[in-house]
Amino acid sequence: MSKALWLNALGFQCVWWALALGVPRGLGVLSAVVALAYVIWQWQQAEDRESHMLSMLACVISGFFADKALGIEGGVHFMPTNPAPFETLQPWWLTLLWMSLGCTLRSSLQWLCNWPKLSVGFSAIAGVASYQAAVEFGLMQWQGSAPYLILVFVWGLCFPVLLFGVNGKWPSQLRSHWQ
Repeated sequence: MSKALWLNALGFQCVWWALALGVPRGLGVLSAVVALAYVIWQWQQAEDRESHMLSMLACVISGFFADKALGIEGGVHFMPTNPAPFETLQPWWLTLLWMSLGCTLRSSLQWLCNWPKLSVGFSAIAGVASYQAAVEFGLMQWQGSAPYLILVFVWGLCFPVLLFGVNGKWPSQLRSHWQ
């Protein structure tokens, strides 16, 4: 793995921790600066800026629908919410997190495209673990098993499709991996 890939992965982890620790403690501005600096830095480093921007956009849109499903069907409450009149929209910090994740799809997470079956399991476990950690940090609340079922579906199936799609590897190039 090249230095650029390691920095991409490390940068995303810095964003995740900055948001997870900063937002509940009232350090939203600092957390936002960290996330935006990472997104701008990754965009500047991208070989194909248009594809990079489309990856971020696809990730934000997918994340919006995934988090809406969690809120509507899973009874998940995200905190803090946006100020009025935007409180029904996805929280700003989640949008920044999805943008940052979009920066990894064509970089440090691209290796998962070579291992489709592994990507399903890895994504499901990592996705559920991230959301569970967010609950523990006070960024969201939920009860029952519905959120877990939604997260396993979203991260185990939908996220790999997004990953393969932005990397142009779905479906014809993956057929040999599934046989």
